[in-house]
Amino acid sequence: MTGSARCGRNRSTAFTLVELLVVIAIIGILVALLLPAVQSAREAARRSTCTNNQKQLALACLNYESTHGKLPYARKVDRWDSYTWTQLIMPYIEQQQVYDNYYDIDDTSKSGGDQWTSWAPLGTDSRKRSAREAQIPGFYCPSANTPLPNEMNQAPYSFWRGNYRASMGSEINMYGDTTTTLQAFKSAPNLNVFGPGAFQVEPNQGYQGINSQISMSYGGAPKQVRLAQITDGTSNTILLSEGITATEVVAYGGPLGSVLYGNMGGALMTTVTAPNESSVADRLQGPCPNQTNPPDSAYPIESAPCNGTPSVPTNGPGATNVWVAARSYHPGGVIAAKADGSIDFYTNGIDISYWRSLGTRAANDIVNDQ
Repeated sequence: MTGSARCGRNRSTAFTLVELLVVIAIIGILVALLLPAVQSAREAARRSTCTNNQKQLALACLNYESTHGKLPYARKVDRWDSYTWTQLIMPYIEQQQVYDNYYDIDDTSKSGGDQWTSWAPLGTDSRKRSAREAQIPGFYCPSANTPLPNEMNQAPYSFWRGNYRASMGSEINMYGDTTTTLQAFKSAPNLNVFGPGAFQVEPNQGYQGINSQISMSYGGAPKQVRLAQITDGTSNTILLSEGITATEVVAYGGPLGSVLYGNMGGALMTTVTAPNESSVADRLQGPCPNQTNPPDSAYPIESAPCNGTPSVPTNGPGATNVWVAARSYHPGGVIAAKADGSIDFYTNGIDISYWRSLGTRAANDIVNDQ
């Protein structure tokens, strides 16, 4: 075989530059077509996990109610950072050991102590820290990249931020709204739908004598709602929904995502503003992610506006006139669990009066699913 013949055969089987570019272009088009489908499938899987998480949390609340005759409390006492529903349901989500390590959660007799004892999961001792630092998979939505650490090098405060919050209803004051406090939200007659939800906090609630060293006195047990008090119907009343949290927590990151504490934006939310509301800012007691030092530059402040205070309460009631919308990273809306244990997806464009009606438990505003 001659050299010229060999060269001719090689030229006939090789790709030309034009052919190679065409192949690359086709591959690029296929990738561009397939990538959204892959991303959509991944989000569908994450959303399915988030739905299942809320289902299990709602069932845990209902199992607690079946045992105790009432739903878990929103806060143990009328104070910042007190115990909340997320601790009470631990035995019902196979976390008995974590619950036991919150060793004073059921104590009603303590008379004294400081902000780290008697009524809060805060504390420097090893048992409480072990409980706080336990990662509870059911508290984290995979779409939100949680759990996220908070002050893991600070013994009294370390915990993992999560995503699920109990509904305080359609109110901007967890202690009960007044005509004055609601004026900003009564912009049209059909928006005048307000009232407490499946969870509620009352002024001065808590056990007599707790924290008496700072001259605080509480009267009675924390507010806990019975299913019979949900007269709008358990299938018409939101029990839980979801929220987003700080993303770059170096030191204290504010209350958002602090699911271990009965704080607005921590374990609690409201339905007074629509899901993923971008025109009305969340209002916090404590700093928003963009107000921390250093500020959280990754938090989506444009789509999830926030207005907080730089300080947190110490010796007084834990936040009045505060509200936080249900928020998620799911495209188009949020997942919420109702008081009958059912789960639904609610879109960002939901009618606000309908959404607020779903938040109330006994406002005689019974609604039908849209």
